[in-house]
Amino acid sequence: MTEESFKLKCAKIAARVLNLLGEKNKQYGDSAFDPIRFFSHLGPDAGLRVRIDDKLSRLMRGNDSIETDKDVIEDLIGYFILLRLTMEDEPQEAPVVKIKSNKFGGKKNEVQSESKE
Repeated sequence: MTEESFKLKCAKIAARVLNLLGEKNKQYGDSAFDPIRFFSHLGPDAGLRVRIDDKLSRLMRGNDSIETDKDVIEDLIGYFILLRLTMEDEPQEAPVVKIKSNKFGGKKNEVQSESKE
């Protein structure tokens, strides 16, 4: 796999997970960081770790009757992103990732990260 195709494939998966996080946040509200508590009084980081444990357990048991391994893995990536957000001291703006054609004879497509600093 070339570096170009590797970056493109990674960007597509990252975009898919980002869209999944957005859809779930819209559907469930801010349940990762501000859940409605009934039985548990865990903080956001501990609650996310429990969700990650549950997903890993399903993945290891191989029960794909509810979710495919691919779905579970994408959920896990999303949970790890949310867990990482609990570790932030200050919210930081993520770099913008663009996929564009190179007009000057270089590689056909490249993924570029741009920071708005």
